[in-house]
Amino acid sequence: MFVVCVMAGGAAANTKVGDTKDACDRSDVVTFKGKGGAKVSVKAGQTKEADMNGPVRELTWFCGGSQEASSNDVPWDHVKLKRASNGALQWTFYRLPPPPAKASAPPGQTATHRAGDTSDGCDGDKAVTFASKGGTVSVAKSQTITVDLAKPVTEMTWFCGNSKERVANDTPFDQVQISRRVNGAIKWVFLLKTAAPDPVDVCNKIRATGQLVYKDEKGKTVPLARAQVKLMDEDFGPTDQTMAIGMTDAQGRFDLTGKASDGGCVGAGCKRPDPYVEFVLYDPNRIDVRDPLGNTARVQTPTRPDSCGTINFGTQKWGGAELEPILFAYGEDAYTRFTSQTGDKRVPGNDGVVEIEYPTVFIHNTPYTTYTTIHWNWHGDSKTGFDSLHHEFGHRLRHAADGSVDHFNGDMMKFRYARNHKRDEVTNEGFAFNEGWAGYVHSALRYGDISPTWKGTNKGDNVQGDVSSQLQQLSDKCGGLEALWGTMRDAPKASIHSIDEFRAEFMKKNPSCSVADPGGTPTVTPPDEGSSSSAIVADAKLGERIRTDMLASVKLRTRLNRRSAIRPHVTVTGLDALADRQLERDQDLHEATRAAYEKALESLALPVDAIADGRYAKALAAAKAQLARDVRVAVRRHVRETKQDVEAARKTATGDAAKYLDAILASYLRVDADKVSLPKSFWPTTTR
Repeated sequence: MFVVCVMAGGAAANTKVGDTKDACDRSDVVTFKGKGGAKVSVKAGQTKEADMNGPVRELTWFCGGSQEASSNDVPWDHVKLKRASNGALQWTFYRLPPPPAKASAPPGQTATHRAGDTSDGCDGDKAVTFASKGGTVSVAKSQTITVDLAKPVTEMTWFCGNSKERVANDTPFDQVQISRRVNGAIKWVFLLKTAAPDPVDVCNKIRATGQLVYKDEKGKTVPLARAQVKLMDEDFGPTDQTMAIGMTDAQGRFDLTGKASDGGCVGAGCKRPDPYVEFVLYDPNRIDVRDPLGNTARVQTPTRPDSCGTINFGTQKWGGAELEPILFAYGEDAYTRFTSQTGDKRVPGNDGVVEIEYPTVFIHNTPYTTYTTIHWNWHGDSKTGFDSLHHEFGHRLRHAADGSVDHFNGDMMKFRYARNHKRDEVTNEGFAFNEGWAGYVHSALRYGDISPTWKGTNKGDNVQGDVSSQLQQLSDKCGGLEALWGTMRDAPKASIHSIDEFRAEFMKKNPSCSVADPGGTPTVTPPDEGSSSSAIVADAKLGERIRTDMLASVKLRTRLNRRSAIRPHVTVTGLDALADRQLERDQDLHEATRAAYEKALESLALPVDAIADGRYAKALAAAKAQLARDVRVAVRRHVRETKQDVEAARKTATGDAAKYLDAILASYLRVDADKVSLPKSFWPTTTR
């Protein structure tokens, strides 16, 4: 995101720090509160602006009677809302210009800079008291005083009479000015000394708490359990530091503690970490929700600059694709039910990980499972048929238990797995067993919808519904899923491709089982002559729609969620222009990454049968290699240009500026372009 500062008439204009879009029906009025609690109402077709009481990151607003919220990573204290005639909202966030700068401090003295301001209330007959560097300060109505604090802080405690209160500011401050009106109203102005040092013992420890929620398939906001949580420190350069890793609990809560610091920076408090929390839909050795190029789905909270101590991030709502957390939750449910019923801790293959690819690039309108990956479609009614994920989980179990990926690809061609099908359809014994097994697992894990007696019109070992019922009969009388899975898991590789072969292996392990073979002659029909079975034919229109929507989703990722890495926390002569150029380079890196990602995806919209003949594997390998290569080139260019710019500025820098630039150069020297994946700016942010 560019931060553009426009000068007009000798005075600084508002600085744009972000924008976002929202929706509200044109018949509803949007309302929010501006400075001093003033109500702002905006109808469709109107544009209005308002100041805030002080810098904020989030605004609560109402669409009619519905409470909503809009946020921005960079703090802002002025907002413009433009509504289209259809009611759509365009929010633009600004920072107001600082007051005219005072003359520089005399030699040997320290200048101060305004770090922020806010307003509070306290009855005029009560004194405001708080602790300063020189002791307790008491301020009556109509008084104005300025005092130093003992150390740089981002919040402080004060009292209105005996009532304990709190005031906070995004940027650290070590001096405060308080003005009270005759009615007792309070105006706080926070100041920071330019060269004030950090305390000897820099506060570098962060404890992050909060909760992750998402909107489930019924539209209800619920906790997301078992998601990976990373406590991160935003640093110089394209990579950030991981302070701690954990998981959300059953209620979506997290509690992580870690340490980090930003050495070499300029300004009080700036050595503290700049924490944010990243949520990843990855549960080690269990579930991984990822895109077609293998990037695990993730979202991040806004960064909290120069923070330490405990931070309650509050309730964070998943801000990425709405189906991603739903698929993760269903995958976790299937995995938990499987381990509970079978006693196995992991499924076979891929270190136990069940990959769920969303959105799939296959030109198909239903979910489809390859060797270790469930491919979830994003077109067609079945994209919200989440109960079928347990069916696909059954495929994932069998495919990896049966043999290698090459064996699976061979079976896929031999038994024509890639086809449209129905439970009552006559196919071939290999196909019927593969689908019948998945149908049985679907029922055993959660739904209980398979009868041990098949009542369909077509009967036989080459009818998937009949196979599911035969497996259910074995399960009901001879040990349940645990026994049937034990047979599948322990059988010789590539040995079971029909219900008869499974039954024979099952009876070896369970000789006391008294279930009789239903017998009978299965309906014999060549695989390519079934009543309605047919190979999946790639729909050209669907393929084009998938490509178009896929690329459109990438184009949405145009917002740069990052402040300039080289903007110091206080004014340092000569660095502001450098910081602005760095922000442009950050935007260039973001755009280059997005373009590389788009280019890699373009080649992957393929028909399902491209799996069996190897086209998909080749295309995927080529796309991943191309993406890695393009990102590596972009990062190397970003690092090279940054180093050149910083080195040029370093030649004439002295004092604090020189130390600051040395720290930046040292950070960029540590960047390994070969290990940089998609940058932080690529991923969506959470909402509150």
